[in-house]
Amino acid sequence: MKRLGLWIVMACLIGSAGAEPAKKPPKPKPAIRDFARIYAGQWAITGRTMKTPLESGGAWTGTMTVKPILKGFAVHCTYAIHFEGATETLHLEELLWYDPVRKDLAHFGLGDNGTVQLGGGTANDLSEWEATRSDAKGSHKVRGLDTVAPDGKSFTRKAEVCVDGERWVPHFKATFKKMGEPPSAKTRTKGVTRKHFQEYCRLNEGVWVGKVPLRADMPGVGKKGEMSTAHYEYTLIEDGAGLLGKSYWPEGTNTWLIAYDQENQRIKSLGVSPIFGVDSPTIRYKNRKWTCRERAMNPDGTKYEATITGTFSADGKTMTVTVSGPDGEKVMFTDVWHRMNLKPSK
Repeated sequence: MKRLGLWIVMACLIGSAGAEPAKKPPKPKPAIRDFARIYAGQWAITGRTMKTPLESGGAWTGTMTVKPILKGFAVHCTYAIHFEGATETLHLEELLWYDPVRKDLAHFGLGDNGTVQLGGGTANDLSEWEATRSDAKGSHKVRGLDTVAPDGKSFTRKAEVCVDGERWVPHFKATFKKMGEPPSAKTRTKGVTRKHFQEYCRLNEGVWVGKVPLRADMPGVGKKGEMSTAHYEYTLIEDGAGLLGKSYWPEGTNTWLIAYDQENQRIKSLGVSPIFGVDSPTIRYKNRKWTCRERAMNPDGTKYEATITGTFSADGKTMTVTVSGPDGEKVMFTDVWHRMNLKPSK
C-alpha cells in the first residue's frame, strides 16, 4: 500500500506537468524570485535567544546558506548554529516556495534536534513571516520580521513566540552579515604552494607541549573544561613529501598524516584516533599562520566542530592556537604551545 501511494503521488505530479503542453515554459512567481535575489548567498549569524517559559536563553553564532533550486521555483536554506557553551552544532534545513493556492510564500523546516517548522511569508512584504514550530515541548506559534540594510549586505531578524496560545513574547534577535559566494574553480586565486607547505613542515617539525581544556570529566585527571597538559611531535617522512604527527592528549592519542595536494593546491591531512575518531580537514597556510575546519568526536560520543587557527611566533619557539565555533567567529578558547629543545624521534 505504501508503494502504491508513492506511485499515485508521482503520477499526479507527472500528470499535472504533462497533461497539456504549455505554450510558454512556466516562470517562478515574483515573490520567490525576489526572495532568492535578496537572500541568496552565505551569511554569518550572531544571535541571542531570550529567556522565556519555553527557552533558557543564551547567545549563539552560526551560518546560513541560501540558494534557489528547481529552476527557481523554490529556495533551499541550510543553517549551522552553535550555542554558547554547547559541544554540538545544531543543523537546520529549510525549503521555501510560492504556494499558488494561498498566493503566498510557504516554508517547511527540519532540525537535527527533532524540531519541525511549517509556515509562510507575506508575498507582498517579504520581511514578515509566521510559522508553527513543533518540538519536544509541544507546538507553538512563532512570527518574525526581517529588516534588510539598504546595501543588501546585512539584515536583522526579530522573532516572537506565543507561549500559552495568547501571549506573545520576544523569542530571539539575530544579525546576518553576507559573506559572499565561494569563488568558483575557474576564478579562485592560487591556494597553498609547495613552498608554503615546506615552510609549514619546517615550523611544525619537532616536539611541542601545551595546556588544553578537557573535553569531558576524567577521573584522576580533571573535570570537563579544566586545563591539562598535552604534547605532540611532528616528523618529516618520505624525503619531506609528508609530515607525520603524533599527539598525546589526556583523553588519548591521535596520529596525523599531512601532505601537499599539488592538483588542488591545498594541504591535506588525515587524523585517526580511537578516542576522537577520523578527521580529514584541509589546512590553509600563509605567513606563519594556518587554519583548518575540524570535525571530530568528543570522548562522550558527541560531535565536535570547530575552526582552528595557529600562528607561529617570529622565533618559531611558540605557537598560539585559537579554537572558534564552526563559523570562525565565536572564540571558545586560546592556548599557547611551546617548542621543546628536543630533536624529533626517527
